[in-house]
Amino acid sequence: MIFDENRFVEAFNLLYEGRESIRSLAKRLGIPKSTLHRLYLKWINRKVDENLKTLNIFENEVSALLKKRSVLENEIRQVEKIKEFLL
Repeated sequence: MIFDENRFVEAFNLLYEGRESIRSLAKRLGIPKSTLHRLYLKWINRKVDENLKTLNIFENEVSALLKKRSVLENEIRQVEKIKEFLL
């Protein structure tokens, strides 16, 4: 059985959005409901993994920015102390 990936991605998006049911899509695509369900679960797991990777990248960026902020705040405190000493 040859699968047209674009048709399945469209079908999976319809399932994900709740606009179609597994039964109706399986009938329209001409494949068993269990096969469509298995393929959908693989697709949704891949989508979750991609989102987790993206989230991890953002979390790392936020962590790096927080560290830079902390360093800058310490530098500001040091400059303030020097300024007070000089005045």
